[in-house]
Amino acid sequence: MAEARKKGPALVVDSGNALFKFPGADDAATRARARFILGGMGQAQTAAMAVGARDLNAGHAWLQQAARAARVPLLSANLEDTDRRRVFAPSAVLEAGGRRVGVLGLTAPGRHGVLVAGPLLKVARAEAFLLRQRKVDVVVVLAAVPYGDALQLTRELGADVDLVIQSHEGRGASAAQPVGEGWLVSSPDRGRAVGKLSLQLSGSGKLRDVGEVARDRAALAHLDGQVAEVKKRMAAASAPDVKAALRSALDGFEQRRRDLRERSGKPGEGRGFELGYLSLGPDVAADPGLQAEASKLEIPPGLH
Repeated sequence: MAEARKKGPALVVDSGNALFKFPGADDAATRARARFILGGMGQAQTAAMAVGARDLNAGHAWLQQAARAARVPLLSANLEDTDRRRVFAPSAVLEAGGRRVGVLGLTAPGRHGVLVAGPLLKVARAEAFLLRQRKVDVVVVLAAVPYGDALQLTRELGADVDLVIQSHEGRGASAAQPVGEGWLVSSPDRGRAVGKLSLQLSGSGKLRDVGEVARDRAALAHLDGQVAEVKKRMAAASAPDVKAALRSALDGFEQRRRDLRERSGKPGEGRGFELGYLSLGPDVAADPGLQAEASKLEIPPGLH
């Protein structure tokens, strides 16, 4: 486990499969392209990157050397050599905005050259436990694994982790998906977008989607109006059947209101997140120096 590393108020992390376009592609051109991407990640002060299958195309020794030169820390808790020794750091504790963020990396199970990535759940749960012991405020899994595996992992880990960020198939950016006690996000494909996750870590309990909480509170305000209107109509009604129908409607509105109040909590309480994306299209200015290098490698603007 890596020691705590201090960063600014924001952390840049990557869930892997970032360096080579296709599995197995490995020649001078693709290596130059991968080095360029790592260099950009280093300039962006990437604090942690999970090792994905497509990051190992040129072998783990090449990846270690290139990442070290770019100053990009690599993580994989389940990738081992033939002697069953871990090749990369399994996790790291990062500091940002006065908070401690525990990050662990996972690689898709299977053989990757001379290395083997073992099953996910046991090692992820053990590493998450060690991170919690170090008093982190949030645990994030950078999972360079297929979506189905990430979905199952998020569900089985339960409250052991807060958020799983997945990459493998190039699914593209997605909204955060609630899975059991945690959340699953598929990362943007090939650098087409940058995700921004804002965390509110005061209080305790499961992370909540701040946007969903805001929508719940708007629905609560609407329900308050409906309850008041039904009560007014009940007071004016005289027919028993009308009163009974209004009572049934009122019971339904009030139950829905109780459910929403319990789910949304009080304003400002609890732990929450807000996820958004910046699409890296033509409207986002490119760095002239980097763009010149990218052009030599035939990398379109905003893509890698």
